[in-house]
Amino acid sequence: MIDFKALRMDGFVEVEGLESEEHLIELAKSVGRCLPNPDGSLISTVRANNGVCARQGTFSHAYGLSPFPMHTDTAYNSLPVRYLVLGMLKPSEASTRHINIKHVMQAAPANLLKLARESIYLIETFEQAKYTSVVFSSDGVSGIRYDPNIMSPANKSARQFDLELAEAISGAESKEVCWRGNKAVILDNWECLHGRSKVVESNREILRIYLE
Repeated sequence: MIDFKALRMDGFVEVEGLESEEHLIELAKSVGRCLPNPDGSLISTVRANNGVCARQGTFSHAYGLSPFPMHTDTAYNSLPVRYLVLGMLKPSEASTRHINIKHVMQAAPANLLKLARESIYLIETFEQAKYTSVVFSSDGVSGIRYDPNIMSPANKSARQFDLELAEAISGAESKEVCWRGNKAVILDNWECLHGRSKVVESNREILRIYLE
């Protein structure tokens, strides 16, 4: 059962007792509308790999089995996906770390949010290169995007924001999801950044669903 109050307050919630891929889809649909993959499927299976054959610009290509830095999923979209639903049926030693970036910025000096609003970043992916802001909003709800893998500071405010955000994140306590199996997590992708610890097993698979 999903604790919607915790999801609203913290931007993150864990759900124990995941039974199957179908169960993960049911959980996802209770939160929002699932965004289908190009082939029409709702679930992506993300497999850890050493990055040798990974697509350029992806985290696997840049980091392989090393830890992934804190980031926003689909930061390259005009509006990143709102919710990220992850599930694992089998245990994995590699954990998922997350931090509520809105809470971090609220606790930081007011100058940090001012810098965020003034910052311009260049996003470069395999498909495109474009400029974007850190702060965005839709229907009265604001969000923060940040992905150091594809976003580069493009003005003075962004360069300063990059330094101060890194310091704020390093000084804040992140939370950790231990994948013991049969578990799902739901993350507000507009509020939280997430990353991954080092992968030591070769067969790690995580199920992922995007919600708008």
